[in-house]
Amino acid sequence: MRHLICMLAIVAAMSCALDAAHAQARDRVQEATRLFDAARESMLRGDVALACSQFDQSERLDPQLGTKLHLADCYEKQGKLASAWLQFRAAQVLAAERIAAGGVEPREKVAQLRAAKLKARLPTLLLKIRTKPPGLTIALDGHDLPARTVGSAAPVDPGTHVLQVSAPGRVTWHESIEIAELEHREVLVPELPAERSLVLEPVAARSLQTASDTSFEPQRVIAYALGGVGLIAGATGIALGIATESKVSKRDDLCPRDLCRDQNEANEVGRLTREARRTATMANLLMIGGAAALAAGVTLFVLAPREQAGDSKLSVALQVSPYAAGVVLSGRGF
Repeated sequence: MRHLICMLAIVAAMSCALDAAHAQARDRVQEATRLFDAARESMLRGDVALACSQFDQSERLDPQLGTKLHLADCYEKQGKLASAWLQFRAAQVLAAERIAAGGVEPREKVAQLRAAKLKARLPTLLLKIRTKPPGLTIALDGHDLPARTVGSAAPVDPGTHVLQVSAPGRVTWHESIEIAELEHREVLVPELPAERSLVLEPVAARSLQTASDTSFEPQRVIAYALGGVGLIAGATGIALGIATESKVSKRDDLCPRDLCRDQNEANEVGRLTREARRTATMANLLMIGGAAALAAGVTLFVLAPREQAGDSKLSVALQVSPYAAGVVLSGRGF
């Protein structure tokens, strides 16, 4: 019983799928018929371009011999001789298949005669390529061409065409080609050169090189550096000095005139005093060293000789001790 239910379910599912497929096919046929009728009306109005587009859409939805013949005739009226010839040839093949299957198809002769007349008017294009790198792609008016078209004359519509040849890692080549009815054109595609990788120079290195090319000597760079170090050291020293004053003020508030109420307050006063002395020493050293660095930077900026980059050799040393601080400059010109 269970197997029977499963088989019935499978049959029902297949039936639903077939119904859906038939519905889709029916919708395509109806839309193709609508487009075919609209295309014939467009032809009567003289709108050949719109008619060709509608015939083409109808033929894609539901390929029919009559649609192919109308589309070929429309292309011929547009001047697209190669496109018309291909559609007449396709219609001829389809009619021949129906005749081979035992049917009667008089339109086979019509398609054959129309194709033969157009063939005598077709322009042809012959592509020759020096080298064929891997992944070679050839496109005419944005449509890829099969590789077999290279080296053999292929029919094309009269007019202007854009030929593009590309390959991975190669520079794309393209050319605009004008071809007239009955004309035969041969196009030799040159060898595609390899793409060159773009190397970007680092901004910092380029800026430094630009500065070196002008009058921005190394002495000036060192002068700016010393000035910056001096300003930072001085600012840090001032901040430590403010912190020292805060500790001293806190100590005085805790034990006015060194009169503490208990041992804990006395211990706290001792700690604050030691920290104040330490920060004061650091503040003095930083302010002295900063002033020395700033002075050295200003002096170097004003008095440094104008030499070419690489001609001057200068060394800078910052010496700091518990009792003094200073900057030692050594090198050519000092």
